Amino acid sequence: MRMWRGLWAVLLAVAMLVVGCSPSAQEPEITPTPTVSETPLLDMAPEGNVSVQNVPSVLYYPNKEGTQLVRQVVEISRTDDTWMPQAVVERLLEAPENSNDLEAVFRGNGKLTSITKSRSLVTVDIDINPQIYTEAEIFSGVLALVNTITEIDGVEYVAVLLGGQPIAGRGILVSPMEKQTLSLEVLWLMHQAALDTENVPSSNILQRMTPPLVLFFKDVSGAYLLPEVQTQRTTAENTAVEVLRALMQGPGNSAQLSSVMRNMTLTPSPTIETAEDGVTRYVNVSLAGSRSEAQDATSMWLLCGAITLSLMYNIPDISYVRISLDGQPLTSLPGRVFSEDGTFRWDQFQGDIGDLVQLYFPNRNGTAMVGVMRAVSQEDARLASTRVEELLVGPRSTDSSGITYAFPLEVGTEDLLGVYVSGYCAYVSFSEAFYEACQGLTVQAERMMVYSIVNTLTEIENINQVQFLVEDAYVDSLGGALDLTAPLWRNPGIIQS
Repeated sequence: MRMWRGLWAVLLAVAMLVVGCSPSAQEPEITPTPTVSETPLLDMAPEGNVSVQNVPSVLYYPNKEGTQLVRQVVEISRTDDTWMPQAVVERLLEAPENSNDLEAVFRGNGKLTSITKSRSLVTVDIDINPQIYTEAEIFSGVLALVNTITEIDGVEYVAVLLGGQPIAGRGILVSPMEKQTLSLEVLWLMHQAALDTENVPSSNILQRMTPPLVLFFKDVSGAYLLPEVQTQRTTAENTAVEVLRALMQGPGNSAQLSSVMRNMTLTPSPTIETAEDGVTRYVNVSLAGSRSEAQDATSMWLLCGAITLSLMYNIPDISYVRISLDGQPLTSLPGRVFSEDGTFRWDQFQGDIGDLVQLYFPNRNGTAMVGVMRAVSQEDARLASTRVEELLVGPRSTDSSGITYAFPLEVGTEDLLGVYVSGYCAYVSFSEAFYEACQGLTVQAERMMVYSIVNTLTEIENINQVQFLVEDAYVDSLGGALDLTAPLWRNPGIIQS
């Protein structure tokens, strides 16, 4: 049943546009009759009004004396489509607010080339020419980046590139790095000791300088590459051998990652070579395996990506990786050309690196929500609409068992008209067909459906509440049980422990 709600709908639309989402402090009461307002949501589409918030963010700058990294809390303006890691780094590269006491990072001349996040690892590339900076400026700038980025929720490790080249192997500057808690002065002394080959650091300093390994594996669906940071290092004749042996042993987290080197062996061990120009360094990798087992071009491409990215993250000054299979350069497989000469570079695989998003599905009894981690592209991981679409796709064979579909069976991704974020509220708009399909849902089924969306979207840092719409208009309810006239808060009590 549909009807006009007249003045009430108009007042509600105006109030929502002026103040954003108003709080709904508890689970909504049951409402007897589902209705949809025919008052349009005028300005909530992406081309409408853009809300701006000032978000407190932590930045680190070196002091003038070069002895400390000083923690500053600044406000960064964020619109609905701002990605905060990018905004934070761009702000850090500007001059500090207190320029009398603090030094600008890289003299204020650094420009952000790229920044990506996958799981707990952020990779950031700063466009500078390292040759024109002093070692102290490089040192303090890298540590300022690391400490600033690790203040962001969910980030534990930072890999820094300067002018497209990893900083691995430069004194105590390793890749990736964790947050540094010692003073800049003490860290600088350790760095100088590491650079001075005649002054061997003590064992505890050597332990601090030993970087973890960054390894890349497939996600369990086999669609993306995801990094895993392994802190336990083994003794090997060189880092290339250590990296590839670790890849062959497989990931530590088998619930989210899968091996890339099944049925493959190394023959012989990988070597680090110098090209004919006498300057360019590369890693030569020889694999042995049945070509009949390697006919899946996508899997082999991800294998090449895992090897290339893992080696180039961990070995400094490597320009490319050369891979051969059964003594022949790995140039192509049926349906896909890899490279002309079997060489692979870092940037070829950036689009294959994914990220994990948290989704919530009902358990099989329909009594609680179960969290599921699913791999999507890094770009899609930033979009609220992607997560609702993944919910509408439903459980996959690679998801954890014991979950079920949250929606009526006759609906699909085509029924999602859009997800618009304004302020700290996500507006989720469904089609009229979706609305009709929800009629007759039980109270518990509607509750599970609604909170699968609410709890999934409120995993995103700038979303605290969710407002439901039908054809971009406000709705009393979807199935007749839950009152959806006001936006809903996250419901942690419904999540299965």
